[in-house]
Parts: sequence; C-alpha cells; structure tokens
Amino acid sequence: MSLAPTSQVGKILLQPAYFTSSCYVETMKSDIDALVKTFEGEYAESEEKNKPFTLFKTVWCAMGWQWLHFKVFDARARDMFLQVTCRLFLGIFFLTRSYCCATHGRLVAFFALYTFLNTQPSGAPPLHAIEHIPIPRDQYRALFSLSDAFETSLRAAAINITRLLVDADVFYIIPDSSLGTQYPRVLPREVIVHDTSDAPKKKGRPSKADRVQKSQQAVDSLGQWLEQTGAPSSSEEGAPTTHRLLVEDPTDLLQRYRDIKSTLLSTVAEDRQGTAALIEANKQVYYRLKRAAELNGESEMDAESEGPGIPRVERAMVLADAETGDGPRGGLLGLLEGAGNLNPR
Repeated sequence: MSLAPTSQVGKILLQPAYFTSSCYVETMKSDIDALVKTFEGEYAESEEKNKPFTLFKTVWCAMGWQWLHFKVFDARARDMFLQVTCRLFLGIFFLTRSYCCATHGRLVAFFALYTFLNTQPSGAPPLHAIEHIPIPRDQYRALFSLSDAFETSLRAAAINITRLLVDADVFYIIPDSSLGTQYPRVLPREVIVHDTSDAPKKKGRPSKADRVQKSQQAVDSLGQWLEQTGAPSSSEEGAPTTHRLLVEDPTDLLQRYRDIKSTLLSTVAEDRQGTAALIEANKQVYYRLKRAAELNGESEMDAESEGPGIPRVERAMVLADAETGDGPRGGLLGLLEGAGNLNPR
C-alpha cells in the first residue's frame, strides 16, 4: 500500500437535464428536419420507389446517424438521452411543424425510431439500453390510422414497420396526452437564454447596495412609464396624475370597445376570407398563449374555473362559430364580455 497521495483525473459527464433542455431538443429537431428533407430529395430521384427503407438506411448512414448512440455512455444520462430522442422521433406524427412533406416526415419517423431502437450497442463494454417507449393512449391509437395517409408505394413499408414495433412490445401505453403523463411534460423543459449583455458581472451574491440600486432603478422606470402614459385625473388645475385608462368611466370604455368590435365583426362578416382570417387569428393567439404557459411551467387552471386561464381561452375559440344573439361574439374578442365562462352571467 502506497502512502503517497493519489489523484484521479475527473470525468466530464453530461447531466440528464441537458437532454431535456433546448440545447439538445432544438438541435435534434433541426437534425430531424434535415434528415426528412434529405430523404425526400433522394426518394424523388430514386428509381426504386418500392424500397424506401433501403434508401432510408443509406441516407441514415451517409448523414452519420449511426454514431448517435455513442454520444453519451453514463447510464443515468444515457437513459434520458434515449427516452427523449425516441420521443422526438414520435413527435413528428403529432406536431404541426411545417415539415417539407408531412407524409415523408411521418415515414422517416417510423424508420428512424425502428432503426434507432434496433441499433443500440449490445457488445462489450455494455451500454445502457431501453426496450420500451412510453406513449400516450390517444397517440398510440392514432398510429394505426396514419398508414392510410401514405401513398401506395410507401404504405406497405409503414404498415410493416408498425407491425414490427407492436409485435416487439416496444410501446408502453400511458394515459392520454391531455393529462400530462409524459416525463418531462413538455420538451424542452429547460430553455437556455443567452446573455447578450456586454457589461461584466460581479461574482457572488449581490450586496445590499446593489439590491437598493436595482430597486431604485425599477421605481424610476415605473415613474417614467407613468409620466409617459399619465393624464390629469380631472380638468382642474393641479389635479393629480393618474393612468389615462382610469380617467374615463370604465362603463364608457367598455361600451366604446363593444362599438368598435361590432363594427369590425360586421365588416369581416361581409367577406368569407375575412371570417377565415378572424378564425385563424383566434387560433394563433390561443396557441401562443398555450406555448407561453408551457415555457413558464404554469399548470392549466381547473376546467371548471371561470378565471382567465388557457381552458377559458380555448372554450372562447371553439365556441366562436356558435355565438349568436346578444352574447359575446368574435371568439377571443369577447373575453372581456364573458366569452368562455362555464356559467356566463
């Protein structure tokens, strides 16, 4: 036994959180996009349309995807790496991303998932591998209807790959996706924001003086905003300043809003394209609000709530076409008047 001190060189290990972060997820999505586009181009020029999987394997190897399994070796990080990668392949079926071709994108997802699972290294030294992929029940049922969307030359390959995956008990069925049963619930879970500030930062905790200075800057900024948006609370000389939205009676403001909205909806109703544009605008606002809530990690409000949560916005959007009479019209434009409430007054 040696009495001399010993030391070992530290190993750099990727943490599981890296593979659920935007650093890996967004990069992987871009790589999948490139794989889909490359396959589509090769398939369009190929003379053997009846052998799509053979062509896919050529593209897979040419782009270096066969080396993906050697990205990480630590078992704990590798398990998250495998789970997230398979989930991203499956995500091609159910995301509304603008892939170059939805049909080829779904076919590549079938092929990529099957190839990725069946090329996990099994020799020495042994690497951690997975045998099952969690999939929500509603998405599992949707897999069997997607093969109908393929053209004749691709349908047989899609059906065959689906049968092989199902027969191998690859899919571990979990409750519907609307219940948020996948882990993590949203990908990416961690969003990396790059600091664009050039000012040097102090190390350690902020001092008391720094906190006071920061608080004073926030107060000054609020004061400047109030000055820019402020208005006298009355016509009298020397009247205190208040926000311009509080100068007028809220009832008058609401009525003015209703008049403007009524004029807008009447104009839009005269044009079919205008109606379609209004419906599309409702959808885009809803999807952006939902995406913002997911990025902030906020849970949706209870479905029975009447608060201004995502479920109420969704109800207002869905019921936009059914709004008649004197009730709120225009989908999200009627939120101020109670659109989307479960128990409207």
